[in-house]
Amino acid sequence: MQREIQESDRRKAAERSIGNGMNTTAAIYLRKSTEDNGKSVAQQEKEVRVRADQLGLNIIATYREDDGTSASHVTDNARPQMARCFDDFKAGEFDTIIVWALDRWSRKGASEIGPLLDTLETRNGRLVDCSGIDTGSVGIKDSRIPLLMAGEMAWAEIDRLAARIKRGKELQ
Repeated sequence: MQREIQESDRRKAAERSIGNGMNTTAAIYLRKSTEDNGKSVAQQEKEVRVRADQLGLNIIATYREDDGTSASHVTDNARPQMARCFDDFKAGEFDTIIVWALDRWSRKGASEIGPLLDTLETRNGRLVDCSGIDTGSVGIKDSRIPLLMAGEMAWAEIDRLAARIKRGKELQ
């Protein structure tokens, strides 16, 4: 799915950002790894948009992976929309990345969360999710350890799941 950036939304967001000094231009990143479990991408997007509204964020881009795209270290699938989102963020297209949950961005632990945090800090950017993560409220420096831990927990969850599946197949 192509990202959607509308020039009128970008101008409106820039004006709003100047008025309150906050990072208000945002992009949504959506990913659903399985077709039968968890929230649909449409449900994720609805909740993310509500959260964006609550925070006064102006969504200027949406990046959506194809359904079934895994972000785990086990499969190492390509995620072209995540790469585009990250590249556009680094280029200054928007100031905030908003996801439904951190593990929608990555389940590869510190190897992907670390560079995201470094870039957020360099660009004075913001990461927001629907569970309460908002680096804009506590600052990126105070967010690093909890977000790295969350990323590593997502990595470990996939590692445990892969081991259980392997054991199950061996017992068949």
